[in-house]
Amino acid sequence: ICMLHRNVSRPGCAGQALAQMTLSMKIRAFNPLCIAYQKAKHGSNHASFFTTEKKAQSPHLASGPLRCLMFCPGNSAKMLAKIANLPKAQYPDVIIPDLEDSVPPNEKQQARETVQEAIPALLATGVRVMPRVNGPATGLMHEDIMSIVERGICGVSVGKIECREDIEAVDASLSAAEQRLGLQDGSLAAIPWIETAKGIVHAYEICSNKRVIGAAFGAEDYGKDLMLPSSASRDFESLRFARNSLVIAAHAAKVSPLDGSYVFFRNEEGLVDEVQKGQSMGFKGKFAIHPSQIRPIQEGYSPAKEDIIWAQRVVDAMEAASMEGRASTSLDGVMIDVPVYSRCKALLQTVASQTNMLLLN
Repeated sequence: ICMLHRNVSRPGCAGQALAQMTLSMKIRAFNPLCIAYQKAKHGSNHASFFTTEKKAQSPHLASGPLRCLMFCPGNSAKMLAKIANLPKAQYPDVIIPDLEDSVPPNEKQQARETVQEAIPALLATGVRVMPRVNGPATGLMHEDIMSIVERGICGVSVGKIECREDIEAVDASLSAAEQRLGLQDGSLAAIPWIETAKGIVHAYEICSNKRVIGAAFGAEDYGKDLMLPSSASRDFESLRFARNSLVIAAHAAKVSPLDGSYVFFRNEEGLVDEVQKGQSMGFKGKFAIHPSQIRPIQEGYSPAKEDIIWAQRVVDAMEAASMEGRASTSLDGVMIDVPVYSRCKALLQTVASQTNMLLLN
């Protein structure tokens, strides 16, 4: 906890909230040793009512929170160097060198070379690196992947994925890259961009591919596909149905739905508002296009201190009730049952995961 206090000092940060909370509350929900102790003390069936089947741990190199993913134009050595030299406290969760929309067609090859040269410095930050490559329909995707995926890269983001065949093509190219690098099959992850009407219709089958860890919604291209005015593409509410559809598909496939970037990078108030709307809709992270957007996005997609404290109280109350043979209880006049308990337990596990990432970094 002392280490956490030294490394996390920004107000509102979930890591700081956890550190403050655990000074006055029991830490057992976050500590595997304490969990093992509880099992030894009460038996492996302690609180057995509340045990739910968990998804198998992912073998992906990209495991970890996906709150803020930072774009950087792949044809700009200057911008790539700027991201590599950010202060540690400002690191995003993932760095995305972009070979797709931010690179003009006549600069694609040069961008590959620029990204290749920048990768060692980006990897040296300790932040996960997932370049965005051009989509299957461009004919550039396979060569993009084979050119820039090297050891240390944890996967790719891929533009304009519309159907199962598209994500299977990504899968095949990543398999070829793994064979070249001597990596275990399935090590490299994928974050497809779903940004057309066809993509929304096929979102679940796209998200269900074994490599997918998150799915990104691209508002600008989706608006273009529907021939909407730019003002509609940049209005969160206008595209609510498409966003909801992606969120539902991603959650059904047990991957993270990720909202696209907020283009008005000097408007922090507008960014915070969009983050709050996305978070309340079920998104788990958002892309950034400027370093000033990293902190508001990370804070917005981290559990609030009061939510962490409430979740711990719920877990304590339900586990006490379970010892009395009850599967429900009340807390502050609110009925608490298994779904509420499960949601709070998941929130505490998310906080624990994010805290471990902070300590490791």
